[in-house]
Amino acid sequence: MQTTTDTRLLAPTTDTKLLAPTTDTKLLAPNATEMLRAIWQRQRLRVSERIELIERAAHALAQGQLDVSLNHEAERAAHMLAGSLGTFGFVHASHAAHELEVELADPRPAHAASVAALLSEVRHEVSL
Repeated sequence: MQTTTDTRLLAPTTDTKLLAPTTDTKLLAPNATEMLRAIWQRQRLRVSERIELIERAAHALAQGQLDVSLNHEAERAAHMLAGSLGTFGFVHASHAAHELEVELADPRPAHAASVAALLSEVRHEVSL
């Protein structure tokens, strides 16, 4: 029994329509927008949880009772917020979250008011 190979399957295609990427943004944009919206809906809960964690740390900071563990968690949450909010186009909130990260890197009760104000900015922009 002899096998034959169809050489058309092995030859590179010369049909440029098959090689060219789709550039019709009317077809891509609605789908991409819907995908991004769906991802944001899943992330909203995480964003809210991170804001609440930072709020607990801000309250403890204002009371002079911020422990190292909560501070570390809040600083990490601020870092993650800065990145994720920037990804979803919340530029101002992303910058505020970065400032929160900086404030929490050197927590001082005297900075509790600025931490609270930054949190308010983040929450307002993302409307949670």
